Amino acid sequence: MHILVVDDEKLISWSIQKLLARRGHTVEVCNRIHDALDLIQRTPFDLVISDYVMPDAKGDTVMKAVRDKGGLTKVILMSGALSAAAIDSLGADAYIEKPFLMAELQRVIDRVCQNSQPGPSAV
Repeated sequence: MHILVVDDEKLISWSIQKLLARRGHTVEVCNRIHDALDLIQRTPFDLVISDYVMPDAKGDTVMKAVRDKGGLTKVILMSGALSAAAIDSLGADAYIEKPFLMAELQRVIDRVCQNSQPGPSAV
């Protein structure tokens, strides 16, 4: 899979990138939402994993860009600042609450990528 990770916390984005690369995925990382928006317009992704609270914008901006582009790209939002209900109302395919273990993230990714039906999935 071709995956985009969007998080301003470089240790988190690096850790996710390493996890996914070890599993054979092609992973690109953006530490600013505006950089991610440019990349989303130019590049097809199978999955986008984005933090919700970022300095330059919110993660729903990333999700809207993915949805506006069309296609089958899945979106997982990460947040330590919002409730599960708030994230669900945004329409992401899944969310994971920060802090999380990498094994938890992998389970969410596996569930989202195996599930072809739209709708939220949570940890």
